[in-house]
Amino acid sequence: MAMEAMALDPKYAIPYTTLAWSHMMDVFMQSTESTQESMKLAAAASKKALEIDGSHPQVHKVLSNLYIMQGESDKAIASAKRAVELSPGDSLSFANLGLCLMFACKPNEAIPMYEKALRRNPFSDFTHHRNLAWVYLMVGRYDDAIEELQKAVQKNPSNYHIYYNLVLAYTKLGRNEKARAAAAELLEIYPKFSLDWWAKTAVKMYAKECQSAIHNDIEFLRKSDVGLK
Repeated sequence: MAMEAMALDPKYAIPYTTLAWSHMMDVFMQSTESTQESMKLAAAASKKALEIDGSHPQVHKVLSNLYIMQGESDKAIASAKRAVELSPGDSLSFANLGLCLMFACKPNEAIPMYEKALRRNPFSDFTHHRNLAWVYLMVGRYDDAIEELQKAVQKNPSNYHIYYNLVLAYTKLGRNEKARAAAAELLEIYPKFSLDWWAKTAVKMYAKECQSAIHNDIEFLRKSDVGLK
């Protein structure tokens, strides 16, 4: 679809952002034969989108996520802030900035961004709730995380990220039966999930200063015997 749109209007930036997203998701979901090649293609599509229209917030959102995956937190935050400047009423731009701050190991700065996103659009999709829960987990607000994750489940009961975060939150609170139930849901949705894969895929997206804490959470789950290996 993106390729067809590019052919119809090669000076329209959004199809290039869609193509970049697609390549990045291939990397994250292990659906590419070459991570390096997929990242190269994502970078090329993002660069082309920026060349065509540097004033479109979607372009900067895509760039910010590319920078996250490349481990460049400062660039990610700068691009996300530019998207907010270009679309200050857009809940997705605030949520995206929150995501970049989270991966930059700045959860206390990320939380108000997600709260702003939800105020702007209380009917937003599940990702706002899931990611707000994610940063709540980083600061030890486990009950608040569970509350947001339950809202996320109501909006999308088939997203494995939600259940991973529920497993972690319940296990941190010593509610292992609920953690096992959440782990079972996760594995039904995404049977390929493993803690080893999560460590290789997700942890490297965080800035170095908090990678050890994320690794510690993974090892905590491994030792807790709540159904994830």
